[in-house]
Amino acid sequence: MFAERNRAKLAGEPVAAVVCRGRTLWCGQRAIAPRGWILVHATKRFEKDFEPGDPLRVILDDEFGGDWARDLPTGALIGTVNVVDCQPTQALRGDAAASDDDRECGDFTPGRFAWKRDRFRLFDQPIPYHGKQGIFNVPDELIPVDGGCGR
Repeated sequence: MFAERNRAKLAGEPVAAVVCRGRTLWCGQRAIAPRGWILVHATKRFEKDFEPGDPLRVILDDEFGGDWARDLPTGALIGTVNVVDCQPTQALRGDAAASDDDRECGDFTPGRFAWKRDRFRLFDQPIPYHGKQGIFNVPDELIPVDGGCGR
């Protein structure tokens, strides 16, 4: 039933959290061929040490509150995003250009790829799962029948 939704991709926190909410671009080292819904897996690796005035910290504080470093889940599937395009970061221009917030939340250096998403669904509860490098499949039975998406 979830054949289109059982593909997953790792993202370190806090990147996973921002991708499953307001940011439209997600950067990776490789081009992504599949389009459509992809599960987002928040890795156990978690970058937390930002200076108080760091632009990414300001975004995180605004988006998730002051306790984001304690509250954001790790080692779990946290939501799903609909990938609609993939372009080299140096090719982003016009409507495809990254916003300032997108740039603060991702690594847009040349040689990387920006995966554009439109819609997203955040799971009501994180689903603990051991992720893998690259795009990997997740058993259908782990994904709630109703999608478990409250937002």
